[in-house]
Amino acid sequence: MGLAIQDALHQGILERKELVVQTKHWRSYHGYEPTLQCLELSLKRLQLEWIDVWLMHWPGPAWNTMARRKDEIAKNGPWQYASYSKEDLPVLRSDTWRAMEKALQEGKVKAIGVSNFSVAHLERLKQTATIWPPAINQIECHPLYPQKELLEY
Repeated sequence: MGLAIQDALHQGILERKELVVQTKHWRSYHGYEPTLQCLELSLKRLQLEWIDVWLMHWPGPAWNTMARRKDEIAKNGPWQYASYSKEDLPVLRSDTWRAMEKALQEGKVKAIGVSNFSVAHLERLKQTATIWPPAINQIECHPLYPQKELLEY
Protein backbone atom coordinates (compact mmCIF):
# COMPACT_ATOMS: atom_id res chain seq x y z
CA MET A 1 0.00 0.00 0.00
CA GLY A 2 2.82 2.35 0.90
CA LEU A 3 4.47 1.87 -2.49
CA ALA A 4 1.20 2.51 -4.33
CA ILE A 5 0.55 5.67 -2.33
CA GLN A 6 4.08 6.97 -2.93
CA ASP A 7 3.85 6.22 -6.65
CA ALA A 8 0.57 8.13 -6.92
CA LEU A 9 1.97 11.08 -4.99
CA HIS A 10 5.24 11.21 -6.96
CA GLN A 11 3.43 10.93 -10.29
CA GLY A 12 1.13 13.78 -9.33
CA ILE A 13 -1.96 11.60 -9.63
CA LEU A 14 -3.10 12.95 -6.27
CA GLU A 15 -1.95 15.11 -3.40
CA ARG A 16 -1.67 13.85 0.17
CA LYS A 17 -4.51 16.14 1.27
CA GLU A 18 -6.81 14.36 -1.24
CA LEU A 19 -6.08 10.96 0.25
CA VAL A 20 -7.76 9.59 3.39
CA VAL A 21 -5.76 6.75 4.92
CA GLN A 22 -7.35 4.67 7.65
CA THR A 23 -5.58 1.84 9.41
CA LYS A 24 -5.96 -0.14 12.59
CA HIS A 25 -3.85 -0.67 15.66
CA TRP A 26 -3.22 -4.41 15.64
CA ARG A 27 -4.35 -6.50 18.60
CA SER A 28 -0.91 -7.83 19.49
CA TYR A 29 0.28 -4.28 20.33
CA HIS A 30 -1.98 -3.38 23.28
CA GLY A 31 -0.42 -1.20 25.99
CA TYR A 32 1.17 2.25 25.85
CA GLU A 33 4.63 1.65 24.37
CA PRO A 34 3.57 -1.22 22.09
CA THR A 35 0.82 1.00 20.67
CA LEU A 36 3.30 3.73 19.80
CA GLN A 37 5.55 1.08 18.22
CA CYS A 38 2.59 -0.16 16.18
CA LEU A 39 1.95 3.34 14.85
CA GLU A 40 5.58 3.82 13.86
CA LEU A 41 5.51 0.50 12.03
CA SER A 42 2.34 1.51 10.16
CA LEU A 43 3.78 4.90 9.22
CA LYS A 44 6.97 3.24 7.98
CA ARG A 45 5.09 0.62 5.95
CA LEU A 46 2.74 3.21 4.46
CA GLN A 47 5.64 5.63 3.93
CA LEU A 48 3.58 8.46 5.39
CA GLU A 49 4.13 11.19 7.96
CA TRP A 50 0.60 10.89 9.34
CA ILE A 51 -2.49 8.69 9.19
CA ASP A 52 -5.92 10.24 8.79
CA VAL A 53 -7.89 7.73 10.87
CA TRP A 54 -6.39 5.23 13.32
CA LEU A 55 -8.65 2.68 15.00
CA MET A 56 -8.04 0.42 17.97
CA HIS A 57 -8.91 -2.80 16.13
CA TRP A 58 -10.34 -4.77 19.02
CA PRO A 59 -11.07 -4.12 22.70
CA GLY A 60 -8.63 -6.83 23.77
CA PRO A 61 -5.26 -8.28 22.83
CA ALA A 62 -4.75 -11.13 20.41
CA TRP A 63 -4.72 -14.76 21.37
CA ASN A 64 -1.28 -16.25 21.89
CA THR A 65 -1.92 -18.72 19.07
CA MET A 66 -4.09 -18.84 15.97
CA ALA A 67 -4.49 -22.63 16.30
CA ARG A 68 -7.16 -22.69 18.97
CA ARG A 69 -8.67 -26.09 19.68
CA LYS A 70 -12.40 -26.06 20.45
CA ASP A 71 -12.05 -29.04 22.79
CA GLU A 72 -9.45 -27.16 24.87
CA ILE A 73 -11.67 -24.06 24.99
CA ALA A 74 -14.67 -26.18 26.04
CA LYS A 75 -12.59 -27.82 28.76
CA ASN A 76 -10.71 -24.76 30.08
CA GLY A 77 -12.94 -21.83 29.16
CA PRO A 78 -12.84 -19.01 26.61
CA TRP A 79 -9.63 -17.50 28.03
CA GLN A 80 -7.61 -20.68 27.37
CA TYR A 81 -5.49 -18.98 24.70
CA ALA A 82 -5.70 -15.36 25.82
CA SER A 83 -2.50 -13.31 25.96
CA TYR A 84 -3.75 -11.50 29.09
CA SER A 85 -6.27 -12.10 31.84
CA LYS A 86 -9.77 -10.65 31.57
CA GLU A 87 -9.02 -8.40 34.55
CA ASP A 88 -6.04 -6.80 32.73
CA LEU A 89 -8.05 -5.68 29.70
CA PRO A 90 -9.53 -2.38 30.96
CA VAL A 91 -6.06 -1.10 31.88
CA LEU A 92 -4.58 -2.30 28.59
CA ARG A 93 -7.38 -0.55 26.65
CA SER A 94 -6.83 2.61 28.66
CA ASP A 95 -3.06 2.56 28.05
CA THR A 96 -3.63 1.89 24.36
CA TRP A 97 -6.09 4.77 24.08
CA ARG A 98 -3.72 7.08 25.98
CA ALA A 99 -0.99 6.32 23.41
CA MET A 100 -3.47 6.98 20.61
CA GLU A 101 -4.36 10.32 22.22
CA LYS A 102 -0.65 11.19 22.29
CA ALA A 103 -0.31 10.34 18.60
CA LEU A 104 -3.30 12.58 17.85
CA GLN A 105 -1.84 15.46 19.87
CA GLU A 106 1.50 15.07 18.07
CA GLY A 107 -0.18 15.18 14.65
CA LYS A 108 0.83 11.65 13.69
CA VAL A 109 -2.86 10.84 13.28
CA LYS A 110 -5.75 13.18 12.47
CA ALA A 111 -8.54 11.16 14.15
CA ILE A 112 -8.69 8.21 16.53
CA GLY A 113 -11.43 5.69 17.02
CA VAL A 114 -12.28 2.14 17.95
CA SER A 115 -13.56 -0.98 16.26
CA ASN A 116 -15.74 -3.76 17.67
CA PHE A 117 -16.38 -2.00 20.99
CA SER A 118 -19.54 -2.62 22.99
CA VAL A 119 -21.35 -0.03 25.11
CA ALA A 120 -19.65 -1.49 28.19
CA HIS A 121 -16.21 -1.19 26.57
CA LEU A 122 -16.91 2.41 25.61
CA GLU A 123 -18.25 3.38 29.03
CA ARG A 124 -15.21 1.87 30.76
CA LEU A 125 -12.75 3.56 28.38
CA LYS A 126 -14.56 6.88 28.79
CA GLN A 127 -13.60 6.88 32.49
CA THR A 128 -9.90 7.29 31.69
CA ALA A 129 -9.95 9.03 28.31
CA THR A 130 -8.93 12.66 27.93
CA ILE A 131 -10.11 12.82 24.32
CA TRP A 132 -13.71 11.71 23.98
CA PRO A 133 -15.71 10.49 22.13
CA PRO A 134 -13.87 8.36 19.59
CA ALA A 135 -14.22 9.76 16.08
CA ILE A 136 -15.46 6.34 14.93
CA ASN A 137 -16.80 3.15 16.49
CA GLN A 138 -16.63 0.76 13.55
CA ILE A 139 -19.03 -2.11 14.22
CA GLU A 140 -20.60 -5.09 12.55
CA CYS A 141 -24.27 -4.36 11.96
CA HIS A 142 -26.75 -6.17 9.71
CA PRO A 143 -30.23 -7.75 9.91
CA LEU A 144 -28.88 -10.85 11.64
CA TYR A 145 -26.86 -8.76 14.12
CA PRO A 146 -28.63 -5.39 14.46
CA GLN A 147 -26.89 -4.17 17.67
CA LYS A 148 -29.73 -1.73 18.43
CA GLU A 149 -28.45 -0.79 21.90
CA LEU A 150 -25.01 0.06 20.51
CA LEU A 151 -26.43 2.07 17.63
CA GLU A 152 -28.64 4.05 20.03
CA TYR A 153 -25.66 4.69 22.28
